[in-house]
Amino acid sequence: MAPRGRSPGGSPGEWKGGRASILTPGLAFGLLGGMVAWTLHLGLSYALVPFVCAADRTWVLHLLTGGTALMAGAAMVVSWRVYRRGTTETPGSPGSFGEEGGGKGGGIGSFLAISGIFLSGFFLLLILVEGLPALLQGDPCGATPTLDRPIIQREPGPGGFLWARIHPEGLVPPGEWWAAWNLAPWLLGPIYALAALYGTGVRRLWRTAGRGRGLPVWRVWSYFGGIAALLLALASPVDALGGTLFSVHMVQHMLLMVVAAPLLVLGRPMLGYLWALPEQGRRRVAQWWQRFLPTRWGSSVITHPAVILILHVGALWAWHVPELYQAALVHAWIHHLEHASFFVTALLFWWALAESGARGVWPGFGAGILYVFATALQSGALGALLLFAREPWYPAHEEGAALWGIDLLVDQQLAGAIMWIPAGLVYAGAAVVLFLGWMRRADQVTDRREGRKPIHRTSVETT
Repeated sequence: MAPRGRSPGGSPGEWKGGRASILTPGLAFGLLGGMVAWTLHLGLSYALVPFVCAADRTWVLHLLTGGTALMAGAAMVVSWRVYRRGTTETPGSPGSFGEEGGGKGGGIGSFLAISGIFLSGFFLLLILVEGLPALLQGDPCGATPTLDRPIIQREPGPGGFLWARIHPEGLVPPGEWWAAWNLAPWLLGPIYALAALYGTGVRRLWRTAGRGRGLPVWRVWSYFGGIAALLLALASPVDALGGTLFSVHMVQHMLLMVVAAPLLVLGRPMLGYLWALPEQGRRRVAQWWQRFLPTRWGSSVITHPAVILILHVGALWAWHVPELYQAALVHAWIHHLEHASFFVTALLFWWALAESGARGVWPGFGAGILYVFATALQSGALGALLLFAREPWYPAHEEGAALWGIDLLVDQQLAGAIMWIPAGLVYAGAAVVLFLGWMRRADQVTDRREGRKPIHRTSVETT
């Protein structure tokens, strides 16, 4: 007879109650498949319409609508199958939610499966509402009002006031973007120094404790992935193109806020930096931190949830005020201040969430989900305003858009879609991770209250 809580097979992680095996690949697809399908439909439709309409290949858009609708429908079916299997399979077997589907694992598993059915159905409906009129009329170029502005091919006019002031090399024309690298020592030096310092700390830590201990390999890869994203945003042609096209400028901001920042935080950089110091140096830093009251007071203030939310969301909205944004295009020091504020406030934001997810402490799993939702709502709202605006907000980009043969409003709408959709997916993923951590913590608390010995499960490194 299998031990209590284990599946008949006895393998770690497959035990009754479904707590370690609740998030199966099928259930994950059911929860996220519809949202991903709708995101692909909206983003790719918007990106492809100018090119498809100009080439008279509207069948591509019809195919996109059909394919994404099938994906969302498949997510609904998978969620339903997971739900039925979890509530009808023999209790204790892999895939069951609990005793007759109503046990502790059954409540969580059933909730997630039903949520997947409704979420995927909702996004399927959105896809059909967006794509069906175009499919029935046969003309997606005219059936969708927000996607009917084709690229305007035109020759660039004479150089204006931005021509030589955005970047030293001026606006970047289409054929020369590949050479527009920013290799300034003042930029690359600190980034390489941080990478070397972290690498030294990891090597010293692993030499002392063993490879993968203290800082798991995946965290180290995460940190260096963040360094790579930082270089992509600030040193690659993305930086120069950001001064030419608003859409690329938005890509740069998203790289800083929702790619580089969370990857660096997941790498636990402070631990790596501390281990790069000699043992005596580490001890002195710790003693100074404990004794210096203003440092501790300032740390508690700057990491308060309300302060972080105000700083991060405030930076997001303030730098998209037309006057401030266009001033950053003209004055390099304002541009650097803009990037620094985005990056630093994003680091604080993701650090707070990582602490919550790793230890279940402030702001806590439930509050953390609301925290992510509030930030995603602000980012999505600003992206939607840019996407559906009828007039350009930033005339300073007109010369760059004309140089690339793109209508200024199309460039702005593409930037809004980039802020709304890819960033929204990152925030949604963070909310899902927090939710699953919340469920896992609830299981552990219940085990302790009921006096049951915790069930052995496959080890998951969370430090």
